[in-house]
Amino acid sequence: METNLKVTRALLVDDHALFRESVARVEAHFTAVGLPISIADVPGTEGLEPETLLGIMGQDKKVRAGRLTLILARAIGEAFVTRDVPAPLVRDFLSRQIART
Repeated sequence: METNLKVTRALLVDDHALFRESVARVEAHFTAVGLPISIADVPGTEGLEPETLLGIMGQDKKVRAGRLTLILARAIGEAFVTRDVPAPLVRDFLSRQIART
């Protein structure tokens, strides 16, 4: 459990030092098959606010007791499910991702 929290925090605060090679491989693969790799790559996201995106995410059927269910990856092929990510951390992550557009 503690390892999942450390990985979650690293992913959501963009601390990809341990994940750089995997991130680059996944991005290259997604690009090669025409999948988006950033929020800006998704049509209709111009001017999107983090709160709007959080609201949309909050409608997902996997939300339990108001907590988002996130599926994150430690590495390629090593995913885990967590509901232990505070909304402010997700909001900050989304803000940084939107700012990159």
